Amino acid sequence: MGNRYQRLWRGVMILIFLWSVFHFVRDLLQILGVHNILTEIATRDHRWCRVVVIDCNFVSFPPAIFNIIVIPIVLKRRKIGLLGVSVFLSVFSIIFMWLLP
Repeated sequence: MGNRYQRLWRGVMILIFLWSVFHFVRDLLQILGVHNILTEIATRDHRWCRVVVIDCNFVSFPPAIFNIIVIPIVLKRRKIGLLGVSVFLSVFSIIFMWLLP
């Protein structure tokens, strides 16, 4: 039974890793001024971002870079631990930022 859950969490971590890489590349292309279907997927203009930071394009870089660096470490260790929990929290923070007006 434990092996089944381990495969499930490993799959979830791989999905989060792929999503983070996509998100990082998409934001990088937006900053470079590239406009295509890849850069326009699920993109919104946020009012809160203009108040907090000068350029909203860089807000999601830290969580994406964190996930890209940490997830291979978590997968190599074969246990979730504190790093794995922080990955899940970073995903919720990105979703929370996206849902804000």
